[in-house]
Formats: sequence, C-alpha cells, structure tokens
Amino acid sequence: MNKKIVILLFCLFLTNYFAILAGENKNHSTLSISNLDLGTHITVMDKDPSQNETVATSTLLADFASHIIYGEGGRVEAIMPGGVCPAHYEVTPTDYDLVDSADIIFSHGMEGSYWLNDLLNGANNTEAEVKVGPLVGGIPWGPPENAIQYVTEMTKILNNTYDQPENITKFNQNSQAFINEILSNKTYLEGLAATYGFANVKVVCMVYQQKFLEWLGFEVVGVWTKSDEQMSVNDVMQVVNNATTYKAQLIVSNLQSGTDVGAQIAAESNAIHVILSNFVGAVPNTPTYIDTINYNVEQLKHGKDLYDLYQNLLSEISQERDIYRIVSFIFIGISIVAMVIAVLQYTRIKKLT
Repeated sequence: MNKKIVILLFCLFLTNYFAILAGENKNHSTLSISNLDLGTHITVMDKDPSQNETVATSTLLADFASHIIYGEGGRVEAIMPGGVCPAHYEVTPTDYDLVDSADIIFSHGMEGSYWLNDLLNGANNTEAEVKVGPLVGGIPWGPPENAIQYVTEMTKILNNTYDQPENITKFNQNSQAFINEILSNKTYLEGLAATYGFANVKVVCMVYQQKFLEWLGFEVVGVWTKSDEQMSVNDVMQVVNNATTYKAQLIVSNLQSGTDVGAQIAAESNAIHVILSNFVGAVPNTPTYIDTINYNVEQLKHGKDLYDLYQNLLSEISQERDIYRIVSFIFIGISIVAMVIAVLQYTRIKKLT
C-alpha cells in the first residue's frame, strides 16, 4: 500500500514539474512575439535604405531619389503617374499600402491641400512627408541648375535619415555622379539650342514652362497661369491678343496642365502649338529627368521647324500673288493700249470714209 502511495506521489510530482516547464516555455514564447512586434514598428532603426521605403509623390522626385539611393533611375516608387496634374490626382486604395510604412515621402509641397494630407492621415503616417519645394524656394525644376538644387537638398535629407557612414558615402557619391550627368547634359542641350536657333524666338507659354524656355534662349513674350479648366473665354482672348501683338512663333503648353487652351491660342494667332512635359514618364521613352528635358528640347525643335516651313510657304504664296498681280496689271495695260489703238483705228477709218 505504501508502495502505491509513493508511486502516486511521484507521478503527481512529474506532472507538476512538466506543467511548470510548459508554463515557462509559454512565457518565453510570449515575450519573444512581443519583442518581434515592437521591432516591426521601429522602421527607422534599420539604417539600410534598401530595406526601408522611400516614396515620392511625383515621378520627378522619385527619379531624383532613385539616383541618389541606388545610382540609377526606376527604383523608387511614385504615387502619381507622370501624366497627371498634382492638383487633380485621385488617390487609389493601393496608395495607402505604398505610404503607410514609408520612412520618407518626398513631396513638392503643394499636394497636401489637394489630396496628400488625407492620404497620409488615412495611412497614419503624417510624419514621413518631406516637402522639397519649400527647401529650394519653390523654383521650377526644368532648368538643370534648378534640378541640381533639388538633388542636393534630397541628398541631405537621406543622409540625415540613413546616417550610417557607409550610407552617407554612397549617397554623396551617387548624388555627385548624377549631378555631373545633369551638367554634362546641360552643356549638350545648350549646344543644341544654339544649333537649332532658339535664341530670341518669341513664345507664349504656360507659366510652368517659362524658366525652362528662357534657359534655352527663347524670348517669352507672354504667359498664362491657369490650367485649362480654370481659363475663362476672356482669359484665353487676352493671351491670343498678346500672342498676336508680339508675333509669337510658338505657343507652348504644359502637358499636365492641359493642352486645349494652347491649341486654341495657336490656331487664333497663326503660331505653332508645342506640348512639353513637366514630369518624368508622361510620354514614351522618358523614364528619367534627363530623358524628359531632352524630349522637350526636340519637341521645341520640331515646333520651330514647322513654323519656319509655314513662313516659307506663306512667302512663296505671297510671291506668287505678287507675280499674279504684276501679270494682271500687264494684261490690263495691254488691253487698255489695244482699246486705244482700236479706237484710233476706228476713228481714222471713219474719216477716210
């Protein structure tokens, strides 16, 4: 009997012992999961930018960030597609997934009042936005010297965020290489502008393209400042009168702001309509900033060539009209002389009879 009691007590001891072990293992497992959850929410603790998320509102800022971080374009995602006006973008459900865990969201600074504030509030990630536009004084990014200011400020931001020495070294090297590429392309385009004869060609343009055109040597004799849907009939007629008065040769629209107004102004002022893009990727074969401004320069060349051709045709038509008038006057003169001779002859014959 005593033997059975001893065995029973021993079994109870083993049961309690294993229960305690199981409880300790359970507690350890709970602590481990808790630590993992805390870790996933501290995104800035991982200083490897390739393991985090850098996002941009526009394809332009995405291209700049991609070149700084990775040394090439196409690696940083943009919220808006290239052909969309920032004031008219409509947020999609996938945008929330894109921004909710982003460490940095580069913006131009004007998107907030339109749609970005609501997006960031909805994704609970308002602290990630960095407004690049105000940091560079709101300058347009088309001219290469201005683009370099954007790249420089964004490099500083990335250096401060991912501040390990190896990251800073890589960002600075990539940034300088990209700036050198922009400067080299700047020299190339300035040479093309001289070859194409852009200097002093008179243009009227949408204001977002004004500084880019002036950099290339064009004489901007007028601008309009509103997107297509905001332009009244009176607004359009004022620009038409301006273009006609100053004999504008090209009317330059900004693709993202609309193109109908530019087309109407060109038609009513006998000028050529040219459409330029303000953002990367809006037209085929423009995946980077450099590709985009190169495309814009070629569009301007085609526009100028068409205007020159148009003027040559008008000149030939005018010359033909002048020749026709001269010949007409000659025939009229001959007819008058013939009539005079006929009258004289008739008079002479009448006298003889």
